[in-house]
Parts: sequence; C-alpha cells; structure tokens
Amino acid sequence: MKKVISCMICALLLVGCMAGCGSTGGKSGSGNGIKIMMSLSQGDDFRNTIVEQAKKTAQEKGATLDVYDEDGSLESQVEHIKQAAKEKYDVILCGPVNADTALELESLADGIPVIFYNSCPDASYLEAGKYMYVGSDENVAGQYQAEYILDKFSSSDEINVAIFKGPRNHSATKGRTGALKDTFKNADHAKRAKIGIARSSEPSR
Repeated sequence: MKKVISCMICALLLVGCMAGCGSTGGKSGSGNGIKIMMSLSQGDDFRNTIVEQAKKTAQEKGATLDVYDEDGSLESQVEHIKQAAKEKYDVILCGPVNADTALELESLADGIPVIFYNSCPDASYLEAGKYMYVGSDENVAGQYQAEYILDKFSSSDEINVAIFKGPRNHSATKGRTGALKDTFKNADHAKRAKIGIARSSEPSR
C-alpha cells in the first residue's frame, strides 16, 4: 500500500509541475489546454499505478495526456519523443528506458520541457524549470531495506543476504544496492551479515 501511495503522490507532483509549464491563459495551476506526452519505459504493476494516477490528475486539471508504453525499447522511446516535438506537445513526462540517454532525449524534445520520473538521469543533465526529475531518494530506500532485514533477523547469529539488482540501466539499481551494502557495513552487528552475489534482473509484469 505504501508503494501505491508513493506512486500517486509522484504522479500528482508530476502533473502539478506540468501545469506550471503551460500557457499564461486560465487560472494558476489549471491544466486547461495543456497537451502532455507520457513515455513509459516498460509497463508493470508499479509503473502502471503511476500512469493511472497521472491520467486521473490530468483529467481533473483539464489537461490532455497521451501515454506510450515503450516496452523496454530505446528506439521506440526516441521515436515518440520526436513525435512529441513534431506535434508540439507542451511537456513530456519521461520514464527513460536508459537514464544515460537523457541528454539525447532532451535534444530530440527540441525545447519542450521534460520531466523525468522513476529513473533519475545524471544531475548534469538536469536544469531547473526545464529538465527535471521527480522521484524518491533511492539511497534512503536501500537503507530502509537493510534496516528491515537487520530488524527481522536481530536474534540470528548470522544473516545470509542474496541481492537481486534491478535493470542495469536504472538509477535505482546502483543507488539502492550501494546504500543497502553500506548500511550493513556500518551496522553495529555488521559482521553477522554475509552478502551473496548481486545479480541484475528485470522486473516481472
């Protein structure tokens, strides 16, 4: 439930940012007349929750929201960003297939504001008011995961932990894994935790 609520808040923040990028007509915070493209890196339960809440919020604010599921294809995402530029969308919501391609995607957007979500590009690719990221702190998430494990197995003499990392090109993969390891390392009873081989994996639909 917490994950769903976080997704909903994230989507609300995204659409709130979009409303500020529109034309000067209408009331402040209104989405009337704003045309939005949402590029989804790949649909799953988590990301689909974001999409549904974004649709609901866009409708409430009177904005038009078109959603495209790239199904993990960078080529598909590139074509849709080009389409957004050609059809003169007001703003693009982008869950990047590969966060390292953010600069290319921004260039293809041809001046249209891009709000990234779910996977954070390098800070050097971001620019206040134009190229932004909305999302959680992945380091904190990794810390919470480790603390949860340490708490649940507090009475155990030894904890064997196997890490299955997410997609290689996702910003959370590095952030969460690193923070989890650091939390184990810095814990008072860190000697009890043995971390197995970290493997990359794709999320299940």
